[in-house]
Amino acid sequence: MAAELLEQLALVNVVVVGDMNPAIHRPEWYARQGILPQNAVETVLSGKDYIFAPPISQFSYEGLVLLCQANRWEIRSTDWSQAQRMITLVQQTFDALRHTPVTAVGFNLEREIGIDPLVHRLSQVLEQAQLGFGSPAERVQLAHTHGWKGRSVTMAIRCPGAVPSSAQIAVNVHHDVRPDDSARNLPGVLRALSENHEEAQRAWAAAATALKRLGGDQ
Repeated sequence: MAAELLEQLALVNVVVVGDMNPAIHRPEWYARQGILPQNAVETVLSGKDYIFAPPISQFSYEGLVLLCQANRWEIRSTDWSQAQRMITLVQQTFDALRHTPVTAVGFNLEREIGIDPLVHRLSQVLEQAQLGFGSPAERVQLAHTHGWKGRSVTMAIRCPGAVPSSAQIAVNVHHDVRPDDSARNLPGVLRALSENHEEAQRAWAAAATALKRLGGDQ
C-alpha cells in the first residue's frame, strides 16, 4: 500500500533560506554551470511560464519549478519521481554558490488522500469538544514535531471540514544553518537531503496507511 500511496503525492519541494541574488538565477546561469543542459535556455524562454524581474526569478523546466527571491530559493514539483533529481540540482546549485549565507534548509512533501469516515468524524469530535478549532467547515490541523539526527521533523495532518472525504498529510524536515559558518556546514546539510527524502517518504507512507486503516481500509 505504501508504494501505491507515494505515487499520488501532490507536492515535493526543497527550500533554502538565506541571502539570495535572484538576478543570477536564470536558465543561462544553470546551463553555464552544467546544472541544466544548454537546450534548457531555449526551452524555457520559448514558453511563457517564467518571470525575471529584480525581486524575483522563476521558471519551469521538465516538471520542475525554480523560484528565487531575495531571502529564499525553492525548487518544487508535483511529481514525486522527481525528488532525487531535485535534490541533485539543489546540491549542484549551492555547491556553485557555496559562499551564499544560508540560515535554513527544508525538505517538504504533502498530499491529500481520501479517508471518508475519519475526517468527518474527527471534525465533529473536535467541534463538539470546543477546543477552539472552529467549525467543521474550517481547517483542522494536528501537528507533531520531533528532533531527528540534528534536524526537526514535523508531521501535520490537516482536515478541511468542508471536504469530509479528504485529509492532507505533510512532512517537513528542517535544518538550521549558522549563516556565519554556512560555507562549512551547508555541504553536509545538502548531502543529508537524500536521507531526508527517504525518511520523509517513510513517515508519509506510515501516516497515510494508518489513516486509511482508521477510516476502515485494510
